[in-house]
Amino acid sequence: MADNKKSFVLYCDLIHTIEKLPDDKAGLLFKHLLRYVNDKNPTTEDLIVEIAFEPIKHQLKRDLTKWDNKIDKLTEQGRLGGVKSGEARALKKKQNEANASNNEANEAVTVTVTDTVTVTDNVNDIFFKKKNITEQMLDDLENSTHIELVCKRTELSLDKIKLKIPEFKKIANIEYTKPIDLVMHFIRWVNQNKKVIDKSTLTLDEREEFMRNAGKM
Repeated sequence: MADNKKSFVLYCDLIHTIEKLPDDKAGLLFKHLLRYVNDKNPTTEDLIVEIAFEPIKHQLKRDLTKWDNKIDKLTEQGRLGGVKSGEARALKKKQNEANASNNEANEAVTVTVTDTVTVTDNVNDIFFKKKNITEQMLDDLENSTHIELVCKRTELSLDKIKLKIPEFKKIANIEYTKPIDLVMHFIRWVNQNKKVIDKSTLTLDEREEFMRNAGKM
C-alpha cells in the first residue's frame, strides 16, 4: 500500500471465485489478502489460496499504480497553481510600484490638480493596502498558528490541508481585514470540498469521477 493510503478496492466479480471455495479456504484467502495490503508480505503453502489470490494481487498492483499516478498529477497541479499565484502577486507588486512612481511625478502639477491626485492616491492606497494584507495572510497561512485550527475543524491531516492552500489562494477574497476571517473562509471551503481532498475514502467510481472533475479545474 502507498503511504497514507488506508483503503483498497475489492471488485464485485470476486464473488465468482469465493463462492467456489469452501468456507475455510475463503477465510484463509481473506486473511492472506489483508496481510498483503498491510505490507506483511504473506506467504502460503496452500496451493488453492495461492492460485485464488494471484489475480487479486495483480489487480491491487494495477490499482496502486493508478493511485500513484493520480497523486503525482494532483501534486503537480498544486505546484503549478502555486507558481501562477506567485507570478500574479509579482505582477501586482510591479503595478503598485509603477503607480507609486506616477504619483510622485504628479506632485509637480498645479495646486488644483494636486488636490485631485491626492484624493485618488488615498483611495488607491486603501485598495492596495487591503490587497497586500490579504496576500500576506495567504502567504503566512501554511505556517501560521491558525493551521492547527483548520486541521481540527476539518478533521484532515496537516499534509492534506497544505495541498489545498495553493488552490484556495486562487479563489480567496481580497477583502479580508483580519487573519481569522481568511481562516474561517478556508475552513468552510475545505469542508465543502472535503470529498475531493480525502481521496482514501472514495470508491473506484468516485475516484474516477473526482479525476474527471480535477481535469476541468
